[in-house]
Amino acid sequence: MMIVDTPGLQNPEMAGQSRGATFEELCHNYAQERLQGLFHERTFVQELERYKEENVDLSLDALEPSVSGSVATMDEASHQALVRTLARTDEARGLLWLLEEESFQPGGSEEGLLERLFTHYGPQDGDKKASNPLLRSNKARHFFLGHSYGTNWVEYDTSGWLSYVRQNPASQNSLVLLQESQKKIISSLFAGRAGATTVLSGSIAGLEGGSQLALRRATSMRKTFTTGVAAVKKKSVCIQVKLQV
Repeated sequence: MMIVDTPGLQNPEMAGQSRGATFEELCHNYAQERLQGLFHERTFVQELERYKEENVDLSLDALEPSVSGSVATMDEASHQALVRTLARTDEARGLLWLLEEESFQPGGSEEGLLERLFTHYGPQDGDKKASNPLLRSNKARHFFLGHSYGTNWVEYDTSGWLSYVRQNPASQNSLVLLQESQKKIISSLFAGRAGATTVLSGSIAGLEGGSQLALRRATSMRKTFTTGVAAVKKKSVCIQVKLQV
């Protein structure tokens, strides 16, 4: 038996700290919300589907959506973006995708990231008050995201976020450097490892190797990333967060 204990949300304001939440805390809160969504799916949605299959009549109040708006803002395509572009597959798909793509732009910045974020996911004309989980802050490079269906608003500080996802050349050359180490005890440890890895295998565990199973997994992952080259960057932090959570 495996019991998953959800970690809870990280909110510096609740801890009496006068700072914005970091990228690490964003990833922590994203994992918490995904676990909440899994609980909702297994506890309510699947059970109600079973009742329907068994023709059991059950009168219940309407359930909340299984995924809160903050999760959709993180990793799903925005409705207004899809409407504007007639569901173009190269449209941004959430904060994680926008962050990945902004890191590729010459002169990309956190300010540009937030402008793109609010263009796709910010409140639109006609939206009801508090219906959108994303709000602007009066502080530079800050924004608010309403977690747990808007009951826990966290202010995030995006300063330095692009540096987390930009490709580090050292990670590409590390294997070769270790193989060519002058210390035999180190070079022998890495001598038998393949020197070339695919774009995806460098980012996602379980995609290494040339077996049929590994190739099928890699093909499936490639189909997932339809937002351009930025989505399959080697050692992508955003891909790791999105798929491993």
